[in-house]
Amino acid sequence: MIKNYLSILTVCLLGLTGSAQQLDISIETPVPVCAPGSCTELKANYTDVKETSSYIVNSIPYQNLYSYTGGTTISAFQDDIWTSLINLPFNFCFYGNSYDKLLVGSNGVVTFDIVNNIPGSICPYQFSTLIPNPAFPIRNAIYGVYQDTDITVTSAGGVPINPAIQNVNYYLAGVAPNRTFVVNFNELPLFGPGNGENLQTSQIVLYETTNVVDIFIKKRTNPAPLSQYINGNAVVGIQNQAGTTAAVPPGRNTGQWTTTNEAWRFQPAGNSLLTLSWSKDGIFFGNENPITVCPTQSEIYIATVNYPRCDGTIATASTATAVIVQSPLPVTDPLDIAICTGSAPSFDLTTNTAVVLGALNPDIFEVVYYTTYQDALNYAASIDSPQNYAGFDGQVIYVGITDLTSGAPCPTIKNFTLTVNTPLVAPSGDTEQNFIEGETLADIELTGSTVDWYAAAEGGAPLPITTVLVDGTTYYAELSDTDNACSGLGRSALVQRFAVTVSVALATEDWTSFRFKAVPNPVKDILNISSTANITAVAVYNLLGQQVIHQTVNNTEAQISMAGLANGTYLMKVSGNNFVKTMKVIKQ
Repeated sequence: MIKNYLSILTVCLLGLTGSAQQLDISIETPVPVCAPGSCTELKANYTDVKETSSYIVNSIPYQNLYSYTGGTTISAFQDDIWTSLINLPFNFCFYGNSYDKLLVGSNGVVTFDIVNNIPGSICPYQFSTLIPNPAFPIRNAIYGVYQDTDITVTSAGGVPINPAIQNVNYYLAGVAPNRTFVVNFNELPLFGPGNGENLQTSQIVLYETTNVVDIFIKKRTNPAPLSQYINGNAVVGIQNQAGTTAAVPPGRNTGQWTTTNEAWRFQPAGNSLLTLSWSKDGIFFGNENPITVCPTQSEIYIATVNYPRCDGTIATASTATAVIVQSPLPVTDPLDIAICTGSAPSFDLTTNTAVVLGALNPDIFEVVYYTTYQDALNYAASIDSPQNYAGFDGQVIYVGITDLTSGAPCPTIKNFTLTVNTPLVAPSGDTEQNFIEGETLADIELTGSTVDWYAAAEGGAPLPITTVLVDGTTYYAELSDTDNACSGLGRSALVQRFAVTVSVALATEDWTSFRFKAVPNPVKDILNISSTANITAVAVYNLLGQQVIHQTVNNTEAQISMAGLANGTYLMKVSGNNFVKTMKVIKQ
């Protein structure tokens, strides 16, 4: 059965808004600890920051995260122009270098190359080669979308069509260390005839600390006729200063193409720069992710990530999570269950339901039975029919109790043991038996369950099983298993002890030299029997008095296979022409 519980609250220590490329860290909700000292795993998820030695480019969903209007605008009366030198509000790393200045070109481009591109001068517009290319007119640049637009297209009278909207603008958004520098190329006509036709809109976003570049393309329309517009060339991508390496989305290198509502992310792909650390109560305890914790009480754990920035400072993001150690429910220990059966055992485990709940409301507390502790802990593989469970002697059953109203994710787990008692069989046999001098109580032949021997019909202490038999003496057998749960078959059920009177004959000269041996004992497979007198038969009995082996022999040696018997204690009777020998054999 799967349980659904309330999530543990994760507390963010640093407020983060906007794009997923801003610094962010969270901890996956940990599995609660169901007992003090048990363990759970903490795993942090965070924005990675890598060196800008190389980049990967991926398509991302188009979003209007940042306005296309507002901020500082470029003059609407000059075509193909660079802005004045712009001081970045934060250092930005690009192809392995840190920059605090850049230029914005009216033709859809940003460059960090302020040596070969003069502030306020002409922004190149003619290009036809693919990137990377050392001869490309603008390098160390972000192209988004780089094409020949004309910001000065006017209506009659020389006034821009709509300068409040149709412009190039840039502005700063957000709060450190998660600021963004946004550059817009909004509703710009392409150069040439048409004035207000084929309006182009795109946006470049630079992210502080992560050094990610996003390019959002709201609309890029291929012009016609192409001959009027440098053959309609446009490019999206980034390129280093030398023009030897670039990152370009598929199908967006220099050429003729049309698109709407498209976005691309240029992600640094060098070595990771960040470090993660875990702390509790202000004390550092590890850098692993995930990390294992084993609290003895509910605790707050904090994950902190340090992000090196392009200006040499460190930005930090932290988050905290609670690991809850569940308190056990006020339930009662279950009782062990014992049954009496000589066949397949069947237990009613639910007799313990009322026991464990005590005064607790059974409509609120759920009680479920399991065969392992781990299953009980995980609410897995519960026993399907606990009222009629086919258990075995010595089996441990686990019972999980859950408060359904608390949202507690951990059951309180108790256990109890199953016992199978075999019905006792009262001793029986010959009431008069003959023996040879020197034989003991162990040599008296009886069937039934284990007995103790006494010298009187009532009272007295049990005799040692090694007691030597005395001729003409009566010995009394009584069931020895007083703890058996089988009703009516315990010691008290036997009204009279079973009496056996023995006759003991003196040993003849032949018997004084008699020798008998059975090895190995305990035995696994073959029991080897040898005697100085001829053996005629061997019989093996279980402790219920049932004969399980009989073998005819006419030799002084015999081999008895015990391999097919269950492990336990057996009685073996070896018979000869003038002797009977009984002994215990243990089968392993």
